[in-house]
Amino acid sequence: MARQSKAMTMVNHLTQRPGLTRRKQPAPAVRPAKEAAAAADRTASEFLTRLSEELRTPLYVILGYSELMTEGEFGALTAEQGQILERIRRNALELHGLISRMNNRALDIERPQRAQRRHRQKRRAGTGRPRGVIARASEW
Repeated sequence: MARQSKAMTMVNHLTQRPGLTRRKQPAPAVRPAKEAAAAADRTASEFLTRLSEELRTPLYVILGYSELMTEGEFGALTAEQGQILERIRRNALELHGLISRMNNRALDIERPQRAQRRHRQKRRAGTGRPRGVIARASEW
């Protein structure tokens, strides 16, 4: 029993040390600014995602109909009509590429923030504590 008591004392000592469990908190004046910046980043990311979805829907219709017209589904095209349709298709594909790059940039900005949030959540849940220290302390 004394052994367990000694082990628990060691575990308590290790987990109560300020250097191990407390992290330096930002100054009170900095916290609201950080929260506001994080909220602005989330809002911008959500906006870009919605904008991307709203632009892609009509763009896919344009690309689909231009392909059907090129294939002659609505009748034969003159050479001039074919050139105009090809210009429409090229510009639609270019716009699609711009939207994709914009969306990828928004995701690139958001990924590190999500990783940081997951890390903080793990630390709060206690999964970030080194298990080896507790296991070794219980063996004493």
